Amino acid sequence: MIYLIFSIICSVTVGIMLKLARRYQINITQAITWNYLFAICLSLICFKPDFSSISFGNISPIYCTLGILLPSIFIFMGLSVRNAGLARTDIAQRLSLFISLSAAYFLFHEHFDRYKEVAAVFGFLAIIFTMYRKSDRISNKKKLVIPTISIYRLWRGRCTF
Repeated sequence: MIYLIFSIICSVTVGIMLKLARRYQINITQAITWNYLFAICLSLICFKPDFSSISFGNISPIYCTLGILLPSIFIFMGLSVRNAGLARTDIAQRLSLFISLSAAYFLFHEHFDRYKEVAAVFGFLAIIFTMYRKSDRISNKKKLVIPTISIYRLWRGRCTF
């Protein structure tokens, strides 16, 4: 339970930091880069790894993929917070719960009893009802197009954080 609480706190903190970065006009790409560099330095200082046992043959492609995907996800989250707002970005992030529940059921053959099924249904209903507001019916179509345009502009080098 404590890990779940820490996970929620960290997830919300990342969203708030991205929102504050937007408010104070901080370049998200630079902030993420510096964050990773400081994390590497602190890991080297605190954990003092033994590099003698490391060889390039032992490095898994999964680590390389994660090394690219994790910073990219933060960049896309920054774009999403900037264009769609913190609440919608946070809700979209919560929808990733569907992926982990599907993996637990189909890949790991997790047994879902009635309590887990009811909890999952209530969780998804809460996400759906949070996304739907009467005042946003008209503006929803416009806001869904904006992140796609911004990602395209970022890819073309025309958009900066």
